[in-house]
Amino acid sequence: GQKPNAGDACTVGFAEAETTVLECAGTIQLKVIASRAAARPFEVGYTTEEGTARNGVRFRHSDGVVVFDTGQTERTIDVQVIDDDSWQSDEYFFVRLLEPGGGALASPRPNMPPMKLGVAKTRITVLNDDMPGTLSFDVDEAYTHEGMRVTLGVLRTQGTVGRISCKYKTSDGGAVAGRDFEEVNGMLVFEDGELFKTLEVPILRSEAHDVEDDESFRVVLFDPSPGVKFGGTTDEDGTRSFCDVVITATKEIPFCRRVMRKCVNRDLTL
Repeated sequence: GQKPNAGDACTVGFAEAETTVLECAGTIQLKVIASRAAARPFEVGYTTEEGTARNGVRFRHSDGVVVFDTGQTERTIDVQVIDDDSWQSDEYFFVRLLEPGGGALASPRPNMPPMKLGVAKTRITVLNDDMPGTLSFDVDEAYTHEGMRVTLGVLRTQGTVGRISCKYKTSDGGAVAGRDFEEVNGMLVFEDGELFKTLEVPILRSEAHDVEDDESFRVVLFDPSPGVKFGGTTDEDGTRSFCDVVITATKEIPFCRRVMRKCVNRDLTL
C-alpha cells in the first residue's frame, strides 16, 4: 500500500492545556480531540499525576484508555475531585495522555497516516469552596476609663468552616503600655462553626494621668489562618484589623459616653 506521509499525521490531544474546577463539582470532564475523524477505532491511554494536589485528598487517581470509534473526533475523560469541609488553598494536578512505545501513536490501519500527540498534558486546578470567614472587631472604637477592664468582641462572618485563628496585640498611641494599660497579646481560636470571641485589656490607674485629656491606644488583629480575611477597620492590604480604645478623662460611665457619641454622629440629641 501507499506509505503514510508524516506530515498528514492525525493529532490527538486535550482541548485545553489548563482548566479549573470547584471541589464541590465531584467530577470534571476533560475533552480529548482528534484533528480528523477516524476511519476505524483507535485508542489512547491516559493517567493522572500529582501536582500540589494529592491523590486521595483533592482528587482520585484514574488511568485507562480513551476509545475513538469510527467517525469520532471528540471523547471525554472523567476524573473525580474530592470535596471536604476544611479550607485549603487552591491546588492542581495533571492528566497525561500516554504515547505507546515513546513514539507516534499507532495508525488505525496501515495505509493511514500515523497518529501523534498534540496537547498531551492538561493541568487541573481545584478551587476551594469552603469559606473560613472574615474576622473583625464588633466596634471600631471602644470607650473606657482608668481602673476598668475593656472587653472587645471579635466577630466571624462570611463563612464558618473549619478551625481558624489569628493573633492579637496592643499597640501604643497617646496611651502607653505599662503606664496607662497592661500590654496584652495572644491568639484567638475559633472552632468549626464558632462565631464570636472576646479579649480583655486591663486599664491602669495613673497618678500622672492628665484628667483634661482623653488618651487612646489600639488593639490589633494580625497573622490570620490561611484563607481568613480581616474586616472592619483594616490597613491598606487587609493584613491587620484595628480597634481604637479611648481612655476617657472623665468618670462618665463608658457605655453612656459611647451611646451619646453615636447619637451625635447621627445628628440626634438626647
